[in-house]
Parts: sequence; C-alpha cells; structure tokens
Amino acid sequence: MTGLFGSGPLRAWLGLVLTVVLSATAGVAYAGESTYGVVTSEYNLGDEAISLPGGVKSELRAKVYEPKRAPGRRPLILFLHGFHEACYGGDGVQRWPCAPDQRPVPSFRGYDAPGIELARHGYVVISISSNAVNRNVGKTLDAGTRLRGELVLAHLDLWKHSSRVDLGNVGLMGHSRGGEGVVAATLANAARPHPYGIKAVLPLASTSATRQALPGVALNLLTGYCDGDVYDLQGQHLYDDARATDDAAPKSSVLLMGANHNFFNSEWTPGQAEAPATDDWGFNPDDEPCGTATASRMTAVEQQAAGRVYISGFFRWILGGEDAQGKLFDGSNPNVTTQSPDRHELARFDKPVSTSGDLTATVCTGSPSWLPDPNPEPFCTENEQPDRFPHWVPSFFLPAVPTPAITALQWTGRNGVLRIPVNTSKQYDVLTFRAAADPDRPAQDLTVRLIDHHGKHRDVAVSQVSDALTQLPGNPEDGQPKTLLRTVRIPLKTRNLKAVELRTDRTNEGRIFISDLALSTPSRGRTTINQLPRISVADAAPIAEGNSMTKVDFTVTLNRPSRQEVTVHAETAGFTADPEIVRPLSTTITFAPGETRKTVAVEIHGNTTAQPDQDFKLALAVPRNAITDDAWATGKVLDDDTGPINKPEQDWPRPTIPQDGGPGHRGM
Repeated sequence: MTGLFGSGPLRAWLGLVLTVVLSATAGVAYAGESTYGVVTSEYNLGDEAISLPGGVKSELRAKVYEPKRAPGRRPLILFLHGFHEACYGGDGVQRWPCAPDQRPVPSFRGYDAPGIELARHGYVVISISSNAVNRNVGKTLDAGTRLRGELVLAHLDLWKHSSRVDLGNVGLMGHSRGGEGVVAATLANAARPHPYGIKAVLPLASTSATRQALPGVALNLLTGYCDGDVYDLQGQHLYDDARATDDAAPKSSVLLMGANHNFFNSEWTPGQAEAPATDDWGFNPDDEPCGTATASRMTAVEQQAAGRVYISGFFRWILGGEDAQGKLFDGSNPNVTTQSPDRHELARFDKPVSTSGDLTATVCTGSPSWLPDPNPEPFCTENEQPDRFPHWVPSFFLPAVPTPAITALQWTGRNGVLRIPVNTSKQYDVLTFRAAADPDRPAQDLTVRLIDHHGKHRDVAVSQVSDALTQLPGNPEDGQPKTLLRTVRIPLKTRNLKAVELRTDRTNEGRIFISDLALSTPSRGRTTINQLPRISVADAAPIAEGNSMTKVDFTVTLNRPSRQEVTVHAETAGFTADPEIVRPLSTTITFAPGETRKTVAVEIHGNTTAQPDQDFKLALAVPRNAITDDAWATGKVLDDDTGPINKPEQDWPRPTIPQDGGPGHRGM
C-alpha cells in the first residue's frame, strides 16, 4: 500500500478520514444547534416549464432535503448533476421530453448522502434535474454551460419568496459538467441587479472546457484520482485559474484517492441506480490503484461516504461558520491544497528567482505535445501524455489559454540553495508551498530551512511532513501516474522569520516542480465577487469577405473602471471556420486602470473562390482582477464570390459535443 498512500503523513490522514466516513458523522449543527430530523420531498413544474437561452425548454424539477422543525430562515444549498442520458427504456432514442414508453433518468435523486447530512445540520438542500439541458448541449458551443447556469438561477428564483430559506447565504455544488454550470451560475448571478448571496461553490469531478475563473467566492474542488470519465482531471484548472494574490475568499482542492467519477451519485452507480449505470473506470481491473479488483479502489459506499464528509463539511465551514469542519480543507494532508485569504505570499514561482550552488531554477509550463508554439516559457516536461498533467492539459474549446507557469528546480549536488526573504511582521500559523516530483525522476527530497532574525534556524525535511515529492501511483497505459502539485505544510514555531531556504542537501541530484510559497493562517475570508468589475465581449457585425486581408473588430468592455490593471485572454473558440479565411486568434487583452473599452481584431483573408459563409466565435477566459459577464461573441464573414459554391473537405479541427450512452463523456 505504500505505492498508493506513500509514507506516514498521508497514510495516517487517510486512516482518519476512512474512520470518519464509515461511521456516523458527528458535528455541530448550523448556528450551534442540535441535529435535526430530515424531511424529503420533490417538486415538478413540468418537462418544459421554462425557456432557457437558445429556445431550450427545460424542466423545473428537484428533490428537497429539509431540517425538521428548524427555526428561522436556513442557508440554501443547490446540487446540479452533470451529463447523462435523459431517458431510458423504450426504443432507446434520446429526446426531451421522453417518449411515452420511456422514463426520465433521475440523476437529481443521486445525492442523498450529502443532502441528508446537510439537512441534519440545519441546511435546506435542493438537488435539481437538468435532463433538458443534457439533450440540447449540441445547440451551444459551450456544451450547455450557460444553460446550466441559467437553470440554477431559475430554481433559486422559485425560492425567492420562501420564508424557509436565507438566499443571502447560498452554496452551490455541481458534478462533472455541472461543476462549470455552478461556476456559470455564480458569474451570471453577480451581474444581476439584486444578486443572491452565493458564498460557496464546490465543483465535483468537474470539467473545465471554457476556463472561466471564479475569484471572490469560497471554492473547493473535489476530484477522484480514479476518474475514468474526466480522466485528465481537467477541473484542476478551476483551482489554478481562481488563484489571485488579493482574493479575499479561500480556495481549496481535494484529491480523493481511490474514487472514480460516477459513484458520487448513487443514480450513476450500478446496483443502486434506477436507470442503467456503469463504473466509469474502464481500464485494467488489476491495475493499482484504480482497478476494480484492487484493494486500493474505493467501493461505492466508501466513496459516497467520503463525498458526504467533504461536501457537507465545506458548506458547513463556509456557510455555517463551523471552524472544526475547516480542518478538512486547511492543507494538513498533502492531497488537500489550500489558499487562505489570510496569507503573505513569498513567491508564486511564476517569475525567475536566484539560486546558489549546483541548483538551477527555470520558469516553465506544460509540455510540447499540446501547448501552442511558440510558447513563452520552456516546457516543464517532454512527456507526450497530456492526460497525466492536469495543470497543463488544454481546455476543450480554448486550447491556447495559458496554463500555470511554475518553477522547475534541478540540482546536481548537495550544496544548492534557493533563498526567499520574509518581509512581514505579522504572525502566521504555517508555511506552505505546492510541489511535485518530475515524472521521469525517482522520489526526491529537500530541506526547508526556516531562519529567524537572530540567525537561528530550523531544518525540516519535506519527506517528514508531506508525500508531495513522492510520485503518485498508476500505470502510464491508464494515463497515470498523474503529476499534480501537492501541499507541503510546515507549522511555524519560529514567529519572527527572516528568510526561507530550500536546500538540496538530501540527494545528490534531482528535479522537482514548485509553486505558491506563502505564510498563512486558515480563514473563511469573505465574499467579494459582486465588487469586481465585469468583462463582456459583443457580437461583431457581419462583413463581406473581399479578395484581400481585412479584419473583424470585436469590442470588449468593462462595466466600470477599475483601479487595478485587468487582463483577460481572448481566443477564437472551438474553431468552426476555415482558418485560411478566418485566421485563429489567441491574445491577452490588458485594461490599464481607468480603461473600459478595447478592440480585438480577427484577421480575414479573402479569396476569389465561392465558398460558404464563415461563422465563428470569440471567447474570453481566465480574467484577472475581474470576472466575465458575457464571455462569448459571434462573427460572420459573408462570401461575395460568384459561381458554384466550393465546399472543400474540412481539414481543420472542429469540436464535437459527445453524445455517449451514459454519464461518461471522456474528458468532457
């Protein structure tokens, strides 16, 4: 089992968690009250009760979990499932509404474990159905992300006049594509004249196809290491993209070893589901750590219990102020990464740093097999398996969006030192950074030296406090082992720090990746998303193709001036036009303080050949110091040549929306 759980710190933590999740969960109820009985019910306003963007008619249906006889208005938490077939039985043809001889797949009923647990502690939970959206994802370029967000807000609107819930204290959980859906809901909510108080967002086994960052809201990403559906663990971008130096809300990411994609939802679990269901991990059943024949793989009962602990714990911590629950997310375990709003950043390691001795530090990003060329930074690894590198895997629609720049440390002797000065008098509880071993090197180790103002120091071996520099398990044929930055966390005994040093005195040679060195104290922070400026891009007017080079201008605006510099990535999305005519664009837009309007030009290269009109889209992603409002815009090039229309065989990549036979969607 050491290959799966590593050495002491992680194994001890795992034993503690399994002890908790396999027993009755205890804890303090919301506002310090005793636990409650739970009442469940459902509401169903019809299969086509509401019109969503694009003319999609959707059901308004949900399962409700309520605390029995709980006084006053209670915090409201909404669950959103992901992509799955909408109907089962009959002729097997997918449609919405379902045919008379079919039944809707009740994916929304699959979250009883966290729903009941939260209701026991005083929260009202609604788990909503999104079958109509799942049958209409092909009508939108973003795979229904905006539709899911609007559906979430439509359900919150239903509860607006209820005396049972507090819509100023709201949490959202979204599973799979539902993870991006609840992010979209939170962003759209911020643009409303009277937004709901969404304070906590939990993407579960999430996709990240559109790379929309979510600053200013508490975020916890929960991911199963044995996810055979979103097998590249691309949801990691939601944590990476939300990192910001001045974010007042906490961010955390939990990697749950042994968990797959589907079993968090009992209606996607064989033996529990009403409709057909599968185990999404379809690789070798004998391969550690994820094969179904291995002891390291979680059973469905264990996985649902673990999901119950983390989902309920996160909302009880943020919405209910239960600090004891916050210990699940403070980074005590290396598979839990956290960024507290109460912190002092020492180095993000996305910029060059100085070293001494036989040690070099190189800022790098990604791998040559999937990043655009030329790339501004060197590649961190030459490995050609993108599924093994969640931080750098490209997003489905926007493959050129920048991925995190970090630092690779490489040494050939035991005298290497990287020294970072500390310039703060404030006292913090811990020193943390993220680290990972190079996938082509054996396990590494470093000494972290903490130096105070009197010149005294304390040395801590990374291996004594973390398994971050031990390679994660798995078979390369299964897209494993993953290279993930995990937490190194050192409690501070020295309060008057002068410097931190990373020293290579434990191995003769090595290479590792590092990021985000900081002093911090765990904190719930506060919600500030509604205070951030919003960025939008407007549709461009159609233009004639012509016979030479011209441009389509898109206008990008901030809804108000900002005192800070604001940046956002712009890219021709999911490319659907002939790139010989509509030239692909990938660029960064920068708003200086006070600026509110920018123009982005997409080059059009005309010709004299009669061809179809060219429809294309421009998308915005990963803003800094702002959030996206309307992130998608359309452009159109009208062909003006005469003669028979030439429809050349398409030889450029065009994204397709997977329409598979179950909850699995292979990375989407």
